[in-house]
Amino acid sequence: MARLGLEAKYSTHKPRYSLYQAPRSPSISLPPPSTHRLGLGGGSDPSSFPATPAALLHTFASLSPRAKKLFAAAIAAILLLGAPLVRQVGDRGHDPSLSGQSGVQIWSAAPPPVPAERCAPDGTPRAGLFRPLASAASNDPSVSFSSYLNSHFGPPTRPLSQQPHVWLTMADTLWAQTGTAALHAFVERLNSERRARYGRREGGVRDTKLVVMCLDDGCVDEVAKYKDAHGRDAGGGFAYGGYKWNRPDKILSVSLSPLRSIMRAESTVRRAVISSVTNGFISTTRSVSTWPKLAAFIEVLPHRDLFFVDSDVTFRYDPYPYMEPYMETHDIVAQENDSWDHFNTGASRWMWIRHSQAASDAWREVLKMDLVKTSRDQNNFNEVLGTALLRQHTDGGDPRRKPLLADFTAKNGLRVHVLDDNVFRSHHFEIDRPYAARDQSVYLHMTCGDDTRTKVYVAKAQGFWSDVSGYYSQPPPLLTVDHLSGERDDVEQLFKILLMAAHYSSRTLLPPTHATFLDLPSSSSSTSHQTRRIYSSFPVPHISDALDLPIVEPRYPAWAARELAGGSVLGSGNASVEGGEEGTRLRVDVQWTGAELRRRHGKIASLAEVVELDLRHTTTLTSFLSLLRSPAFAHARAPVVKLVNFDWPGAAHWRNWELPRALDHVQTCDELEKLPACDAICRGSKKGVKVDERWPDWDEIVGASDGDEGE
Repeated sequence: MARLGLEAKYSTHKPRYSLYQAPRSPSISLPPPSTHRLGLGGGSDPSSFPATPAALLHTFASLSPRAKKLFAAAIAAILLLGAPLVRQVGDRGHDPSLSGQSGVQIWSAAPPPVPAERCAPDGTPRAGLFRPLASAASNDPSVSFSSYLNSHFGPPTRPLSQQPHVWLTMADTLWAQTGTAALHAFVERLNSERRARYGRREGGVRDTKLVVMCLDDGCVDEVAKYKDAHGRDAGGGFAYGGYKWNRPDKILSVSLSPLRSIMRAESTVRRAVISSVTNGFISTTRSVSTWPKLAAFIEVLPHRDLFFVDSDVTFRYDPYPYMEPYMETHDIVAQENDSWDHFNTGASRWMWIRHSQAASDAWREVLKMDLVKTSRDQNNFNEVLGTALLRQHTDGGDPRRKPLLADFTAKNGLRVHVLDDNVFRSHHFEIDRPYAARDQSVYLHMTCGDDTRTKVYVAKAQGFWSDVSGYYSQPPPLLTVDHLSGERDDVEQLFKILLMAAHYSSRTLLPPTHATFLDLPSSSSSTSHQTRRIYSSFPVPHISDALDLPIVEPRYPAWAARELAGGSVLGSGNASVEGGEEGTRLRVDVQWTGAELRRRHGKIASLAEVVELDLRHTTTLTSFLSLLRSPAFAHARAPVVKLVNFDWPGAAHWRNWELPRALDHVQTCDELEKLPACDAICRGSKKGVKVDERWPDWDEIVGASDGDEGE
């Protein structure tokens, strides 16, 4: 297949060459001086006094020596006295969000507000459902996806250097509140830092725009609330809900149904698909959530390059340095998921696709196959590419696995590069590919993650999360414990006590990294079989949601300190020598001064202000909670409270404490004797946590204690 020509170089590395060089416009344009202002005649044409450098030099040379000295002194006085005034006026009108190529912004406190532009210049909203017009004869959205992208990002005919990278993802309301929000926050930070770091390079730097293809109304509402890299309302995120109106009808039976009864809607994309399907019968139980992705690829790829990233992908560092070299030479750059006969380019993955009709046609074939036989999209796409035969080799660390060739030409002519799975890591590698490294990871794909809340919590626990709504930059008062160990009933009781203590002291729970169960059957001599990560010991995010009690990840203080100090998302490579200058691990897009810098330093220090509460000193539940609520453990004095000595010999009175009924259904994960597995991070978590009664008021706790003492 003939390769499509490139109009601009993608790389943020030092450019070796540039295929497109935009003309450099002057920074300011000055009209020729008016003859009226120069006093050279009332009706003379301005062209009669050409203000060329040669003419000005000629005029200056004709002056007398004394006049030359006076003229030079006047110019010096103007420069000396006028420069501060010019600088003051310039500072007063400067908007940090519109800074120059360097992108560095200096703030002494909160960032200044920016205009919240919620629509494109033609009136197309950033976030909308785009319902079909009432007068329309079809269910097509009122604004097509191609038109939506053109309105907000310009036509794809513009030079690549003037186009943003477009990332597509899909989300429902819950994902829009969690993983997709983190993805948006990362993209905003990435743009800000890349402008500051690479903006002065030849060709500048291309921004990234995340577009959320929403599966429900709530998703659109959530995306519209998204903030920019500095927490400001800049118009919200980009959300397109148009594909929910024209998706193929769902057939809830596996029986064969006539083609016409399945495909009633008359979407342009689907008409093209139907016309190429042979007469016959189709059954469909395809997931509704895959339709927007397939429709977008078919519609947009003939004209525009696209990234696709699933909402359960979370980033820590800039992925572009690992992508861009291959974006110059390949048509598809995708993550390897080591999923037997296919690499993960379907329902959930990370990939870039060069625009071409061949790429669009490949996804059209996938849609046809999906409608004929229910299957995962990545299976069908890999059949279109013909990747199964490319796994018939035995390289790799484990002979039982057959990793895909790093570079190959698919049977439809598309050139494919498979990314290093040590850099672009999937969660299930921990189970299925234990030899895969973790030290180089720039992102985490939460495949096999039980459910949405579990995926989100595990991503946080591994350090792949963003400062969504001040999650890290505004750390709350914390309650923690060094470890949880004992028999299963004891560990459950201790965890419930932590939950109760956090609730009645208005603190956020900071759990330990692991829990050790001393009464689990072990299939080997290794004690690791009895130790589980905290999220494989308890359904932590489900407990948090059910009890309305915030629980952060075990390494939260470290991630919060990094965010407060200004840790960069450009990656460890940013700390190497850059252009002859030593790099830094700190972000260079903003410099805090004065009160804001002191505030951040104070919060970092508070994360290490740990005050210990000795459980041996509180023999009753009420005395324990009363001490925790006393001025000695006030939030200002004790930002972090740590419970100690719960396992001291002879001091296990907490075992007999009667806890509120709100905690009755807080239990460990099921089948703890089994090691975690794919889709089994915490067995039983999908059923959620039941709460029969609300938390009792503090007065009820004290009253119950007084009644017990009276007896």
